[in-house]
Amino acid sequence: MRAVVVDKFGDESVLNVKEIAAPKPGPSQILVSVKAAGINPVDTYIRSGNYIPSRLPKLPYTPGGDVCGVIEAVGENVGSEFKVGDKVYSLLITASGAYAEKATVEETFTVKLHQGLSFEEGSALGIPYFTAFRALRTIGQAVKGEKVLVHGASGGVGQEIACIQIGKHLGLEVIGTAGSENGAALVEAQGVTCYRHDDPDYLQKMKTAEGGFDLIVEMLANKNLENDLTMLNVGSGRIMIVGCRGEITINPRLLMGPETQIRGIGLTAFWDFNKKDEAMLETIKCLDEMASKNLVKPILGKSYSLDEAKTAHAEIINNSYGSSYGKNFFKIDN
Repeated sequence: MRAVVVDKFGDESVLNVKEIAAPKPGPSQILVSVKAAGINPVDTYIRSGNYIPSRLPKLPYTPGGDVCGVIEAVGENVGSEFKVGDKVYSLLITASGAYAEKATVEETFTVKLHQGLSFEEGSALGIPYFTAFRALRTIGQAVKGEKVLVHGASGGVGQEIACIQIGKHLGLEVIGTAGSENGAALVEAQGVTCYRHDDPDYLQKMKTAEGGFDLIVEMLANKNLENDLTMLNVGSGRIMIVGCRGEITINPRLLMGPETQIRGIGLTAFWDFNKKDEAMLETIKCLDEMASKNLVKPILGKSYSLDEAKTAHAEIINNSYGSSYGKNFFKIDN
């Protein structure tokens, strides 16, 4: 099979397409014929070697955690829930890598594709939507009626739009921000108010019109965190950090008076599980409910072939893939 292979950590030039042996599923694994594979910024961090040391893969490896496709084979210990021919997507991680024509996924991290969704949309679910649910509900503990700001709600990974869609389903009052006309249109198309964070006065305008927030899902903490601390309701304010690309210095006194909580959101806690935990099952149930009402609508970005892997990584980390604001992906014909 054809797959993108990384032989050494480095910039996007280390991504090369090779012909390698197709993986075989282990006893608890599922072999997926991949139709689409999602591209996430974290894929570039891992490829560079600039990531949690214990989470760096053994070289050589195939990048990616989000795949969607059709089950080709199942391991001997896989339960009856999954059968050959089922449409599935991976949750957070694959065993063999996503940027390939075939991938093995542990049963724990395999989810049946929700009704009405395409393979491309399925590749945009795992990391974005499960991160969004974790930020809003699992860790954020948002309850119906609370006011939420999705700060940076038109980013290129689709996670921001996932927050808006899930937040509305949970009965939250959601506000978004965007840095361009196209981004604002995308956010407003979700039925929420949007502020332009390229407007130097947007913070004051938002404070005046919206008052305080109970929860902020922050997509670029190194730029926005200190401002976030001035926009929270006293006593109930929480900030969930989902994205950060650098360091920031803040004044701890801004947390003390209002008793603000700041939490980092990551999905690596799931990686060591050998069964679907309560948070996973709750997220899957939520997405099933939303899909049945046609409320799960991943925003798709730019499509690439495996041969364009170098370009895909360069463009996602530099936000240079044109007017697209959705989840970028590899489309794989096999």
